[in-house]
Amino acid sequence: MRYEYIKLIRKCTKKEIIEEAKKAENKLGYKLSDVIYPFNPLKGKAKKLTQKDIENLKEWASVRDSVWDSVWGSVWASVRASVWDSVRDSVWGYISSLFPNIEEWKYIEHNKGINPFQPCIDLWNRGFVASCDGEIYRLHSGKNAEIVYEWRK
Repeated sequence: MRYEYIKLIRKCTKKEIIEEAKKAENKLGYKLSDVIYPFNPLKGKAKKLTQKDIENLKEWASVRDSVWDSVWGSVWASVRASVWDSVRDSVWGYISSLFPNIEEWKYIEHNKGINPFQPCIDLWNRGFVASCDGEIYRLHSGKNAEIVYEWRK
């Protein structure tokens, strides 16, 4: 919202700001608290991998391939192998989690009301970023984005 004039009475804590943002989220239709304070999965130490993380990576690979096939087709086939594009896809997957009211996502088959990018969101929230060079999918974690898992599809 835009304010022409605002009077600050006191400095709010991060916790107070998050609480107030969460109160407004239903009305706004997006996760304001996460917009204000987005989660950085590459902060701190590398996370320990679980079997569920590996399953999420494999499911994310399937979702990502499906979206690429239906949206971009063969025109962007040469771009498809870019690691940076795959990281960007992970960022977009996380961003999709900011809009929980979206029931239907274009260009991908999924159950209505279910975010098809949930495997990526789960990885992100656990502290992992997925990447792919066109052949090998990787999970990165920690402040140096170290590779903690590789999988050849």
